[in-house]
Amino acid sequence: MDCKWCIHAVGASELDFRFSVLQPVVGLWHFKGGISKLKQVTSRVHQDIQRFIIGVIADVPSPDFVIALWSLMDFHYSAQAYVMDEDDLNKLERSLADFHQYKDSILAAGARHGSGNRPISNWHIPKLELMQNVIPSIRRSGVTIQWTVDVTEHANITEIKDPTQQSNNNNYDPQICQHLDRKEKLRRFELATTLHQLALDIATDAVSTGTEDEDNGDKESELENDKHSILFPGLSRPITNYFTISRHLVSASGTVPTPLCSFSIGSTTFHLTSKPSIQCLSVQEAADLFQLTDLPSALSCFVIFEKDNGPSALAPIGGHHRSTGLILPFNKLQVWFKFRIQGYDFHIRDQVLPAQTLFCAPPSTSWPFGRYDTALAATSPNSAWPDTGLQGTCQPHFTLIKFA
Repeated sequence: MDCKWCIHAVGASELDFRFSVLQPVVGLWHFKGGISKLKQVTSRVHQDIQRFIIGVIADVPSPDFVIALWSLMDFHYSAQAYVMDEDDLNKLERSLADFHQYKDSILAAGARHGSGNRPISNWHIPKLELMQNVIPSIRRSGVTIQWTVDVTEHANITEIKDPTQQSNNNNYDPQICQHLDRKEKLRRFELATTLHQLALDIATDAVSTGTEDEDNGDKESELENDKHSILFPGLSRPITNYFTISRHLVSASGTVPTPLCSFSIGSTTFHLTSKPSIQCLSVQEAADLFQLTDLPSALSCFVIFEKDNGPSALAPIGGHHRSTGLILPFNKLQVWFKFRIQGYDFHIRDQVLPAQTLFCAPPSTSWPFGRYDTALAATSPNSAWPDTGLQGTCQPHFTLIKFA
């Protein structure tokens, strides 16, 4: 529905052109031929399109049109949350109210079309009327995501279609039942052995730490978090807790090599591989490689800021840096093209999420603007995700550099 409105308002050829010139980003969909001809676009692909479509039509046809689309998209995303409190419901209600306030701009742009591709001048859409019931329903019976059929529909692939490809297509029913029975036994065995091992770890840790109750509590809490990560989902690989690793490295300061390859900043942990992508590179060579003309100036500004404010202060990010006249205390750099970043769940604050890899490669013949993942970085000391939302953030292209 949202995409069709944009196609009618902007024009299929214009919208396709704007999508075709987007810089390809690793891990996100890139539609070389545009989106107007796509069929049966659902789930994650549809969400990727919605994320980008606001940006490519930001200047047409009117600000109210963009606000209406943004509000409806925000309502769709927020309603999928696994946990919601009264503040979340109020935000959800405001998003829906904003859409209804600005929705007439969609009709004014002639974006609503019916059969025969004829414009429609009304909002007689049953789904929009049903949206009024979403918030009262959540208050009475819980979040809407619990009613989704995505999990059971996907189970048809993992439990039926994928195992079928490994069979000989004879006596199908007995083979698939035997496969499911064995898979369930493996899951239960892993569950039992994991719980047993965690119990042993807690008991061993309690004996080794003696009467240090506070340390025991912290380590038991870490083990509980690890247990939660290990047990769900089923046979998946355990989640590595880089927060625990970084805390252990800090406590072992003086006995481990520095700078640390795992370190935490607020509610985020960064993890580097032991070997960088480029072992040794001069500052000017790095500036030429990544086409960062002000890299020496940016590094000198960072050195001055850290000297004046200490290593724990949040350095400013973004903008062009002018030369400070400072001679850098180093000549060589180590460069990582990718690193891992880990945070906590938005709703369950003590649950560690799986680490994500951020990638950034320098410009080349094939990729004149380089290839990179996109991330949001806090630029203000008062910004603390997720409490402050997206206030005080920017969108840098990460390449991690350490001074050699």
